Amino acid sequence: MEFMRINRFLAEAGVASRRKAENWIREGRVQVNGIFIQDLTIQIEPGKDEVLVDGEKVDISPESHPDQLIALNKPPGYLTSHKDYHHSQTIFDLLPQEFEKFRFSGRLDLESRGLLLLSPNGDLIQKLTHPSLSPDKEYEVILQESIDAKSIYKEFIVGMRDKGETLRALSLSPKSGNTKKFIVTLKEGRKRQLRRMFQKVGARVIDLNRTRIGNLQLSNINLEMGKWKWISIASVMNEEGWKDER
Repeated sequence: MEFMRINRFLAEAGVASRRKAENWIREGRVQVNGIFIQDLTIQIEPGKDEVLVDGEKVDISPESHPDQLIALNKPPGYLTSHKDYHHSQTIFDLLPQEFEKFRFSGRLDLESRGLLLLSPNGDLIQKLTHPSLSPDKEYEVILQESIDAKSIYKEFIVGMRDKGETLRALSLSPKSGNTKKFIVTLKEGRKRQLRRMFQKVGARVIDLNRTRIGNLQLSNINLEMGKWKWISIASVMNEEGWKDER
């Protein structure tokens, strides 16, 4: 979740109105991370900061905020799945047990890393994965050997056929030069799409990192690999992105 003022946090947790919460703070009844506070401007990060009122823990449940998401920085070696009999580690091993039934938007294969979004709200996840509504996604790709970017640019943008599917990219950077490193933007994500596309042009991907989903840039949210945090849908999609569904 995004940061919020302490009075708003207490109100959204359902324990008091904002005005009443402010009175509690002034009376010294509220603790944040073990410290009694009286500053009404203090910002809280739900799910991270511990808040007590009269010694009782207060929190915001995911169910009461269905438009919230979890951003997870997935490491390599974790399967994007709830359960798999062939792999001992899934992304849910990185998350608290209470999130074990959350749904995820878009997969990253076992070897890939980077940004994943999860939510308890199935309708929200469906919107994020629907072809007509889903935000574009940006990836940093490193190849085993250098390849001439100009020679593959048109094929990536126009599209290529593989296993009965048309695979295409919205953008490919750099557009010229001999290089091992590319930044690629996709609208739809087919299974192992980028690995398949580069394989079609004779290149092998050795590192694939999803760095952006919609407006949400991994580098801007201070999220270490293997860690997660609450975010708002507004940080991913602006109002214009959802207007047809409202």
